[in-house]
Amino acid sequence: MTGCSRYHLNMSTNPTTEELLRRYGGAVPRYTSYPTAVQFKGDFRPKTGDIPENAEVSIYVHIPFCRSLCSYCGCLTRVVHDDSPVNNYLAALDEEIGLLGSMTGYSLTAGHIHFGGGSPNLLSGEDIESLINLIDLNFDIRDGAEIAIEADPRQMTAEKARGYALAGVNRVSLGVQDFQRETQLAINRIQPYSQVEACVGWLGDAGIDNINFDLMYGLPCQTEDTIADNVQKAVTLNPSRISVFGYAHVPWMRPHQKILEKYSMPGPLERFRQAQVAREAFLDKGYLGIGMDHFALPGDRLAVAAGNRELRRNFQGYTTDRAKTLIGLGISSISCLPGAFMQNTTSFKVYKEKLSLGDLPVEKGTYLTPEDIMRADVIEQLMCYFTVDAADACRRHGFSEAHLAEDVAYLRQMEQDGIVELDGSVVTITESGRPFVRSVCAAFDSYFEGAQNRHARAV
Repeated sequence: MTGCSRYHLNMSTNPTTEELLRRYGGAVPRYTSYPTAVQFKGDFRPKTGDIPENAEVSIYVHIPFCRSLCSYCGCLTRVVHDDSPVNNYLAALDEEIGLLGSMTGYSLTAGHIHFGGGSPNLLSGEDIESLINLIDLNFDIRDGAEIAIEADPRQMTAEKARGYALAGVNRVSLGVQDFQRETQLAINRIQPYSQVEACVGWLGDAGIDNINFDLMYGLPCQTEDTIADNVQKAVTLNPSRISVFGYAHVPWMRPHQKILEKYSMPGPLERFRQAQVAREAFLDKGYLGIGMDHFALPGDRLAVAAGNRELRRNFQGYTTDRAKTLIGLGISSISCLPGAFMQNTTSFKVYKEKLSLGDLPVEKGTYLTPEDIMRADVIEQLMCYFTVDAADACRRHGFSEAHLAEDVAYLRQMEQDGIVELDGSVVTITESGRPFVRSVCAAFDSYFEGAQNRHARAV
């Protein structure tokens, strides 16, 4: 049983949405990993030798630079006005790629590559091509690999689109966030619809048809009507995937977010309604719901994976990536190795110093116990499919079928409140309970304590 002390039994039945939000809408992890990053420790020593020979791996490359700082941003990034810091960072990144290649000592195959940030499209097509070629030299990119890059529409050009396509990029995720000028002014991100439309056109002309949009709710000045308008504008551009993230107000981690507190911010109930408006509108437009916050056209590989129960969840969110090993490159990036997570330093100075000594720039991490691996499986199934047979998961991982019985029983109040249905060891999140999926997962998180100033709100 976990430390989810905010769930109390014997509450009234038939609760209102406001009551459900008070009970289950508090701060919980996003569960892109288990254990979550707050459990990583500084005395961790990385071991890359545990990666199986000839394994297929996924690679994440962090590019921590932007031209301006968006007020909502929770990412590790740095504002730069010239290219010298970027070029210095790329040189260090080349060192890390080469070091990891030499340490593994055998050929690993890269099936997915993801450039995240920051704003990775500050880099030119030649920069991206150079990184991809070096990754291929050290990890052997397989034919048909998905190579994706996150992009700020304000920094995209037709030339970059062509360069990325020539480098092998075949999926681009555009950070749209919101189409309304009032909200854009508040969050310091002015990019009119016409700018996003131009990006989609440039990418299509370059042969990149797999386009994702990132949208947000819970931002200053947003209403249910503006969310509906954002959906309408987004679908006219026909992206194959869309994510709709709730703004995470975490000023204890990102102090610059405090500037948003002078604006009218949606409260918990309004955030909930905005998320529901977006969900219903995208479903009405023919998109399929994927997990708690993604949508995809029926023919998209993410939708196909969900239909085949091959959907996965990792640090990039919902994915088709089946690799058990994820190698993170660059400052702050997280790697998932067999039996361990490890995270690079967030300091560029330390990053360069460690690489110059021939050491991996790892700052912290954690080794996974057999129980961690079993609980991670349970949580991932809930996050991807909203159902899990806890006894079956225990059995498959070598535990007694009753090992999680107390955790399942702990969900009885949620069952009374209509969030879940319980059938023996089978937990199924109801349609109306899906917005609270992270809170259901917390019941199986043996580390979770519900501490203040640690996670963002569940809804």
